[in-house]
Amino acid sequence: MAAGPLDLMVFQGTPFCNINCKYCYLTSRNDRRVISVETIRRACEGVRDAGLVGPYVGIQWHCGEPLILPIEFYEEAHQTITETLSTSQPQFALQTNGLLLNERWLAHFKKWNVRVGISFDGPPKFHDAYRIDRRKKGTSSKVLAAIDLLKSSGLPLRVICVLSPAAVAAPEELFWFFEKMEVDSIGFNCQEREGANQTQLFDLVTCQDLFESFFLSYFEQVRIHKSKQQVRELQSAQRFIFVDDHECRNIEVSPFRILTVGVDGNIGTFSPELHGVQHPQFGELTFGNVNDDGWIETALCSSKLDIVSKSIAHGVDLCRGNCGYFPICHGGVPGNKLGELGTFEGHATIACSFYKKAVANAAIKILVQGLVSGGNHGGDIAPQSTIALGAT
Repeated sequence: MAAGPLDLMVFQGTPFCNINCKYCYLTSRNDRRVISVETIRRACEGVRDAGLVGPYVGIQWHCGEPLILPIEFYEEAHQTITETLSTSQPQFALQTNGLLLNERWLAHFKKWNVRVGISFDGPPKFHDAYRIDRRKKGTSSKVLAAIDLLKSSGLPLRVICVLSPAAVAAPEELFWFFEKMEVDSIGFNCQEREGANQTQLFDLVTCQDLFESFFLSYFEQVRIHKSKQQVRELQSAQRFIFVDDHECRNIEVSPFRILTVGVDGNIGTFSPELHGVQHPQFGELTFGNVNDDGWIETALCSSKLDIVSKSIAHGVDLCRGNCGYFPICHGGVPGNKLGELGTFEGHATIACSFYKKAVANAAIKILVQGLVSGGNHGGDIAPQSTIALGAT
């Protein structure tokens, strides 16, 4: 089976999270297990020895709140990854809810050049409606304190904002909230039906117009106010329009472009949100364990991986035959298809409407307006991943 090259390794340091977001897709957020550094080392050795790793590979800590684990764990883990993948240049990234951030963490991020993102859903009335602690209290005040600490350190403020229906209806309010906060970059996720979260808040028939209206307004605010905000979706759209290599960018439809390593060493691929999910036909979507000898050969030769790959490929073919946006998308996101449709073998999803269709339509209109008026397009295209990992 053709596999790789590996773009992203996602490590689940712990499934546990110190808050209890209403839209979280994780089924095991009360599980306090911790991945071992030996498991991390074996994962890195496997992909290295299989020749899957190129000169750069992203290392993302995800699927739980990363800062639950001590700094000493990450010191050892980052050292192990760097030494094991010595012919590559690991690029560390971490998404946090921010509640445990302190000066020691900031020093660690600087030492290892960790790309840090804060999960923050905008004004308290939006954020606190969903991002609640274990006592069902809103967390916005603590996140704002963490943001002040991050900014005072000199590190860039990168935010992922998960949009509820109320927030989607208030793009200008969101823009000015983040503008006054002086965010450096921001990406938007929509509340999605996947994993443990089976609530669907948007309607497939009407959502594209709703999302397009949101992005059109937000992009317009960025343009006319010459904002320094680097908006992930606007940058993604610039790549859709100007860069002709979209097929290689959809890293979620090919095996081992992404490798997810769970706390127990079980491995997944394709969309990180699929890790450990039970498929109605294929069972648990894991394909081996890094603690077993010859794990990567076993995974690559797995009949289940072959069957899942073919099912995902069939879904890509359906996208190709039924969707005019295929040239910028190349097949959608398997995790969203399974979450919304119950199968990989489908094509139209709410997530597609949000991340691709609405973004492309809004950006084209804004770029045309910018060309006519000579306005700002929201910054140059940045070399960063556009994968929309679920928020911590």
